Amino acid sequence: MISPTHNLRFSSRINIVLDEQWLETVDYEKLKATYQTADIPWKIADRVSLATEAATQGASICNAGGITNGLKTTLFHLCPYSHLWNQRSLLRKARGSSTDEGWHEIKKTLENDIEQLKKDNPQLRAFLTGGKSGDRDSVRLRDCLAKLFKNADIPFSILWGSASPSGLPIVNIHYEATSDTWTVQVENAEVESPKALQQTFSKIHIDDGDELFINGKKVSPKEVNQA
Repeated sequence: MISPTHNLRFSSRINIVLDEQWLETVDYEKLKATYQTADIPWKIADRVSLATEAATQGASICNAGGITNGLKTTLFHLCPYSHLWNQRSLLRKARGSSTDEGWHEIKKTLENDIEQLKKDNPQLRAFLTGGKSGDRDSVRLRDCLAKLFKNADIPFSILWGSASPSGLPIVNIHYEATSDTWTVQVENAEVESPKALQQTFSKIHIDDGDELFINGKKVSPKEVNQA
């Protein structure tokens, strides 16, 4: 964790862990009891805003991740559909409008959180995961979030989509500010090496300013990053 200092650059750790390590690291029920988890119905209003610790579970078709200033994070878990059961797109255009109704709310909310995070440190970082490569709305939501980060000059790392046409990673993430670490677990997957990580996600890019660990072992981003 860094101290509140103007314009302080920092690196986030991204640590990929197995199921057992996740259970040892994250007390999800305790975090849920103190409103530090982003849970169903997976809308922007259900994000964890400006917290020193936060988590979410079960990101598959959804996009999950967060933005941090090294002191606090805003963590989100967003379903690409406004209503899970009738599959209406979150990114649909409202009748008579030139803007996407659902995305406008997400964008405005995250921009407000970014403004708050920058008050303590204008140098922010972000992380993005989850997603389904073959789902148009899931991909579009990913691209909208990536564009938001880029427009706000926020470097970000991404582990996204399935490397297998028949697979769909189910991702759990946890952020803890003391060590500025994103802990990432892929349910029922033995991600124990750079090769295994590449066989799990279709889009991988670890930003130069971040550090990647797989089960506690430091890995060079060059070993996993994809064009």
